[in-house]
Amino acid sequence: MGHPAVRKDAPTAGLPTIGSPERLRSVTLSYTDAMKRALFAGLLLCMIGGVLILDRRGQGQSTALPRLAAGEVAAQLVGRLLISADGTGQMFGYFPSLQGLPGPFFSGSESESTAYFTFSSVSFQVQTVANGSILHLFSSPIGGVGSVTAYFNSYPNQDFSNPASFSAGQAIAVFGLEHGMATAIPGGASLEIGSLTLNSSTPFSFQGQNYNLNMLGNGITLTAFFPAVPAASALASLPVSIPFGATATATSSPEAVVIRR
Repeated sequence: MGHPAVRKDAPTAGLPTIGSPERLRSVTLSYTDAMKRALFAGLLLCMIGGVLILDRRGQGQSTALPRLAAGEVAAQLVGRLLISADGTGQMFGYFPSLQGLPGPFFSGSESESTAYFTFSSVSFQVQTVANGSILHLFSSPIGGVGSVTAYFNSYPNQDFSNPASFSAGQAIAVFGLEHGMATAIPGGASLEIGSLTLNSSTPFSFQGQNYNLNMLGNGITLTAFFPAVPAASALASLPVSIPFGATATATSSPEAVVIRR
């Protein structure tokens, strides 16, 4: 006995037709599920992308910033020149300002104990030469190598009676220290001028941003002023600690330099 013919357009038992409410509901549910999955995938990609962006920012992005022009003030310094009994000297103190960095530069009332940025030199040899009524002090690196290191301390607690306290924190730059000369004038201010060459620098974070002191240029010229010291008694008793204030000016010509930001 032959099987009955089945029309090709006849609905299959148990399945909804294309135009039936059941079929439309099934298609709608499938489309809704697909949209949910796509939306979830998009949100997930956005979250991953945001994390990657934050991670890249955390690692630091390269930004070209101009160096200071030659002769432009790079920093102000306040410190002490300590001359020990053996004739060696050391300079240490703090920066009340650094060009290009936002303030405040102190964690409280302005003083050496609250300064975020400090500096300290290695010991150097001091020689004195009389010149009539004035006295010259020549400084030269011990062993031919001298340096001044700049530091950033998030929790400052320096004291001029403790020179080692100015080398606490993160070392952010090392400057080469060469020969210098100070002139002590009886009854007048004493003056010292010297050059410092930037040997190395390390990025640091301050006030929520990343900085690098290489933006100050390849080197600085330091002009320091000391109080009046009678030439006859300037070094009569050692050790002696002499206060000074100084201005550092950039020596490099302006050019683009990459700073991690």
